[in-house]
Amino acid sequence: MSRNSFLGSHRSSRSRNSGTSQPQTRLGLEQLEARNMLDGLSLLPVLDITTEEPVTNDAPITFTLEFSDSILGINLTDLNVLGGLLNEDLGILNLGENTYTVQVLPSGEGDVTLSVDSLLGGILDIVGDTETVVYDITDPLVSIVPTELISDDLELIFDIEVSEEILGLDLSDFTILNGIGEDLIQVDTNLFQLHVTALHEGIVSVELATDTIVDLAGNVNVLSSGSATVDQFDEQPIIVSGSDAGGPAEVTVFDESGNELLSFMPYGEGFTGGVRVATGDINGDGTVDIVTAPGSGGGPHIRVFDSSTGEQLDGAMANFMAYDPNFTGGIYVGVGDVNNDGHDDVITAAGAGGGPHVKVFSGADGSMLSEFYAYDPGFLGGVRVAAGDIDGDGHDDIITGAGPGGGPHVRVFDGVTSQQKEGEIANFMAYGPGFFIGVYVAAGDVNGDGRDDIITGPDTGGGPHILAFDAATGDIIHNFYAYDPNFKGGVRVAAADLNNDGLADIITAPGTTGGPHVRALHGETLADLADFYADSPTMTDGIFIAGGLNFIPKAEQSSAPLSAPLVQSDDSSSEEVVEDQNVNDPASAKKDWWDDFDALFESTESIDELFSGLGISY
Repeated sequence: MSRNSFLGSHRSSRSRNSGTSQPQTRLGLEQLEARNMLDGLSLLPVLDITTEEPVTNDAPITFTLEFSDSILGINLTDLNVLGGLLNEDLGILNLGENTYTVQVLPSGEGDVTLSVDSLLGGILDIVGDTETVVYDITDPLVSIVPTELISDDLELIFDIEVSEEILGLDLSDFTILNGIGEDLIQVDTNLFQLHVTALHEGIVSVELATDTIVDLAGNVNVLSSGSATVDQFDEQPIIVSGSDAGGPAEVTVFDESGNELLSFMPYGEGFTGGVRVATGDINGDGTVDIVTAPGSGGGPHIRVFDSSTGEQLDGAMANFMAYDPNFTGGIYVGVGDVNNDGHDDVITAAGAGGGPHVKVFSGADGSMLSEFYAYDPGFLGGVRVAAGDIDGDGHDDIITGAGPGGGPHVRVFDGVTSQQKEGEIANFMAYGPGFFIGVYVAAGDVNGDGRDDIITGPDTGGGPHILAFDAATGDIIHNFYAYDPNFKGGVRVAAADLNNDGLADIITAPGTTGGPHVRALHGETLADLADFYADSPTMTDGIFIAGGLNFIPKAEQSSAPLSAPLVQSDDSSSEEVVEDQNVNDPASAKKDWWDDFDALFESTESIDELFSGLGISY
């Protein structure tokens, strides 16, 4: 209740809608004074003008006029209005007990003021008494702006600015995606600061829903929102190749342009049976790990390496035998989080001669989560494996492809229960019924529907025919030749989001008799993302392929100081051929730019002598 009086104390009075119109009469000053003297009064009546609210969005506005004593009359002509017009049709209502009401229709937004004519006879002590109401029908506007649009910190601050004073704002009024509201601090009347902790890297959005806050007049806000991006990492796409049988079994890591980052021989220089590769985050540290398995002639020896250093991870999970150590038919390997514990698990399948025996090992502790036969136990053509969330339930499923002699038979299994999944996509022939040469498989969400789609490539004897099947419908999404259609060496396939756009990209590599030509194609458009040779173009043993996206913390990155190259790097020896390398030898990293600078610096003495002999000083 807001009121304003020239003299006397204020009394609350709410407007009422009933009453009688006061007759248009006036009591003269002398008559009123005479009457008051007869009543024993020495003071003239006091007037108090009030309204229901000082700020309102209701119209018309009702003003209440309350006198301390009875009067004989008051007219509309005794009232002055600014910012509006008196409701002449209603007139002045007498509510009794010396109380009157009058309605004013605002002319527009702003102040509406009612006062009494200073010449109103007999009420001398109310001269200049007024009451003002702010008429406001504009909704309060709210802007939500982060103090930093892009931040490398999880702690964010959003400035919440309102266009006018509001009745209240709470932390619980906000809806926050990818973040937790920690505190809401009022800086001044129209400015608040919302403190948010992001859950992870990416977009953090803040929303204030319609009708959440109210201004002093009763108007409510409309929907408003703001967002910030947490970018703590630089993304580094990597493509990993493993050489097939013929030369030393070597794993090489490349960037998206085909520049070699590092290489290592997980089973020693003397092993030439090839090495199969898969990628995933086994230890949950956010860095892509490389899982290796030997080809034919090697035991079922699984090893796990850090892709950024080439060093073997710690723990039993990083170095174990997946099957009987006497089995030498080679192992195929895949990686995926089948139990949704934040650690990618290792999936293995026996190569030719071992039966279609699939096992799943926990990335967290190395325990075996499940095992099953993907095809008839009597089938000895080997099984290729991959992992992906085919049904969108948050758990990676196991995709299998039959080896030579098994037809292009693709199946999908639950990684924990070992049961085949439901739907056509869980059991189908990727190519024609007369196709018995085996099939390679991969999985990734190429169309952005939240399900990992199945990608296939034929084994040796088939053309480089790549197919991508929609996990939701089983329909073919992509159908193309990765290389010359006349090439019959088969194609190995992988899938990984190499450009961090939320879509899996398709990675291909030729099989035997093909050069080490690696391609990466955008999962949706098939545009080239990478196109390079992983080894000498004349090498025709074939390669296995995998890929991933490494996230490098920005805080850990710094440019090498100019003085750093002046110290001889121990890494210079990594380019030398190591004789009799064993399974524990560290990776050989690609030479950095300061290694070359070291060599230049070490030659400065001879340069000094040369310049000195020429009579030149510097």
